[in-house]
Formats: sequence, C-alpha cells, structure tokens
Amino acid sequence: MKWSNVGVLGLLTLSYMVGEVAHFLIAVTSKDLANSVGFGDMKCYTNMTHVEGTAVCSGFKLKEDCAGQSGCVWMYSGQGWEYQILAGPAFIVVFTISGVLMGFLADRISRPRLLSASVFVFSISLILMGFSTKYWQLVVLRMGIAAGEAALRPAGGSLIAEMFSAEQRGVANGIFSWGVYFGYGFSFLFGIYLTQLNVLGYGWRATYVIAGLPGILIAAALLVIDDPRTVKEQTKMPTKVTAQVTTQIRKLSYGCLEQQSEVTADLPAQTQSYLGMVRTAFTQPAMLLLFLAAAVRHTGGYSWAHNNVSYFSHYHEGKEIGYWFMICAIAGGSVGVFIGGYISDLVVTRLGLYSRLWLLGACTMVATPFAVLTLHLDPPHAFGTLLLYYFFAETWFSLLFTVLVEIVPSSIRSVCIGSFLFLMNNVGGNLPMLIDPLTKLDGIGLQTALYITWPGLIAASGVLFFVASIPLWKAEHKERRKIQT
Repeated sequence: MKWSNVGVLGLLTLSYMVGEVAHFLIAVTSKDLANSVGFGDMKCYTNMTHVEGTAVCSGFKLKEDCAGQSGCVWMYSGQGWEYQILAGPAFIVVFTISGVLMGFLADRISRPRLLSASVFVFSISLILMGFSTKYWQLVVLRMGIAAGEAALRPAGGSLIAEMFSAEQRGVANGIFSWGVYFGYGFSFLFGIYLTQLNVLGYGWRATYVIAGLPGILIAAALLVIDDPRTVKEQTKMPTKVTAQVTTQIRKLSYGCLEQQSEVTADLPAQTQSYLGMVRTAFTQPAMLLLFLAAAVRHTGGYSWAHNNVSYFSHYHEGKEIGYWFMICAIAGGSVGVFIGGYISDLVVTRLGLYSRLWLLGACTMVATPFAVLTLHLDPPHAFGTLLLYYFFAETWFSLLFTVLVEIVPSSIRSVCIGSFLFLMNNVGGNLPMLIDPLTKLDGIGLQTALYITWPGLIAASGVLFFVASIPLWKAEHKERRKIQT
C-alpha cells in the first residue's frame, strides 16, 4: 500500500465529511431557518428567554391557547411538508439524477478534477444558504449541495477500488465512510453550538458560511491529485480490456467469479456496448436483491436522521442533545464501519464475497433492539443505546459498496455506483416524506411513526441482506465445484 494512496484517501474522506455537514445541517438548524425565513408548521414552545426551567407548553395545540399561557410562545417548529421537501425531494431528486451523470463522467474524465469541481459547488451552495431570505432560495441551494455531493461516492468509490487491493478495500471504504459519521456528528456541533455562539450577530447564517469554507480549500487540494487511470489503460483494445477485467475480478474472491463471467464472457468485447454492460450488471439476481435490501435500509436510516432532532425537541424538550449526537455518530458510526470493514476483509478471503452480506445482515439485526430502546428510554440512557445502534448498524454503507464494486466490471464501476445511488436514494430518500402525514394520524404521533419506519425497516433490511447473499453463495459453491473437477 502506497502512502500517497493513504493521503488521497484522507482527502476523499475530508471531502465526504464537509459534504455530509452540508447535507445534514438543515436537519439540525431547521427550527432556526424556519423562524428566520418563515416556513412550515407552528407549535407552542417554552420561551426560554423569560422562564427559568421548562414550562408545560407542548400540550397546547392552538395559537390562542399558547398565547394565553405565561412562559409559552407560538413559533415555527422546523417541521411540516416544507421542511420535508428541503430535507428530502429537493436534495434527493437532484442527488440521484446527478449521481448517474457523475458516474458516467467519472468513467471518462479525470476523477480528481471532477471531485474538485463538485466539492466547490456544494461548498459555495452551503455558504450562500447563509444569505438566503426566501424559501425558494433554500430549495435551489439545497439542489446545488445535492448536485455537488453526488460525485463523491461514484468517483471516490471507483478511485478506492483501483488504489487498494481486495484485501484492503473493506477497510479503505470504511475509512472513506468516516466522512459520513464525522460530517453527521459535526453538523450538530456547527448547527447547535456554533449557532448559539451567534458569531458577529448572524446566528445560523454565520454557521452555514463557516461550515462551507473548508470545502473551498479541499477543492483546491484535489486539483493536485493524479488519476491512477492512465492513458494507456484508456486506449487498450476491447479484447484486452475484457481480459484485464477478468483478471482483476478473479483476484477479488471466489464469490463473485460466476457473476462476473456472466457480465463479461457471454458477449464478445467487440459487440458488448457500454450500456449493455450496465444493463447486464443491474439485472443480476444479486444486484436486484442488493438494491431491495439497500432501499429498505436507506429508508429506515433517513427516517431517523431527518427527524431525530425534532423527536428529542418534542418529547424531551430542554435536554442536552448536541454533544450526545456528535459523540454517538462519530464514536459509534466511525468505529463500527471501520471494524465492520476489517472483519469483512478477513472473512471474505476464507468464505467468499457473500460473507460480507452475512456480516452486514447480522450487524443490522443486532442493531434493531438498540433502535427500539433509543425511542423508549429518556436521555441520557437513550443516547447510550443510540451509540450501540450506530456501532452495529453503520457497518452497512462501506460493506454495501465494497460488494457492489466487486460484482461489476471495473470499466463501469463509477456509473454503476451512481445508478445504484440513484435508485436507492429515490426510494430511501423520498419515502420518509410519509412520516409527516403518518404523524398527524389520530393516536400515532412522531414517536410511533418512528417505531414503524426506523427499527421496523432496519430489521426488515437485515433479513433482506441475508437473502441478497444467496446468489453469491450459490455462485461461489458452483465455482468451487468446477475447480475441484
């Protein structure tokens, strides 16, 4: 392993971290944005500037009742369909479409330069959100953040697949995924505590500007990185490319040999089009089942990520949550994803590619009861179980994309990652919109809605990841029988 590759991995991780701060900062600061710009639902809250402690204000549902209670104030909650649009479709629709485009471009142009431009776009969009005065401006700039961040996983994932061997790829993807958990954790640090500092009197606006500035420096640093894909590799004859792909695939694990032979060997390289290879890759049984499991898992994860601040603010008003969320995300998520990648790298050499999905399914099922306890317990005990949830559940992203890059040819990895994200995010990123109408049903409420959409879907995805491993397990055993005979 070259130290230069480690340096590139570190820069990719930092890019991912800033991107995830830009992604999740809206969820932490939604109440501040809503009251400054004016959008969403309104609720009765304790007026902390006039009352020491916590008044019983959350029970008042009408503005008149709230106004008549001393120490209560009627204000925007940061929830409602306008917020759900900002957190969900305004980001997800552009993110998914851009992901396919970025994957296509990453297979053809310099990936470091593509990443540099993308990091610059989402950083500038985040900074400009700090100057927004209208709701539509927030929507447009959220789309800019989505368009920029869409390149990180396709271009970064394909770079990692080329820079690190199969024995190191799980750990490398785990470190790359640290960007998700550090970024998510730092979004609470920025969104709560930096906003409370009220820098220069600009409150949440200063937070958005400061959070976006590191991305400008990272974008400049990415310009000095060389793409490992050389001109010689790009201009090889199709037959040689096919032979190279087959050789690379056979170095990965027995578990993906059969799947890859279907992708590359059934059609001659001279007649197999780029789109044909992509279509063949996405119609594999393993890919279809993997998508189903990932979409369910993503829906559960986003249901919690987009509503957790509102949940604790509503049911545990006045309790300290910022530092707890940061610790849980960074300590639980980053440690869990690294250990998960390390263990999967060990077991895949002995059992085959399918073992990564066995590990993923097992960790997801173990995480489910901790999600239930997080909703059941009061702080700080709820954050203890949340830490354990993140430790087990957040192994999924690195393992998912480690499997994905190993079941598709190297020449279409970027576009496959982008297309997979397009499909997965269109389901998992938009279905949490249903939480708002579900919450407003009689007898449901936000807590019950989260019981259904968070631990409920997490458990279902754990089962589906086990199911997705079956085609890879069959292929591995079929290949071993061929070798033995």
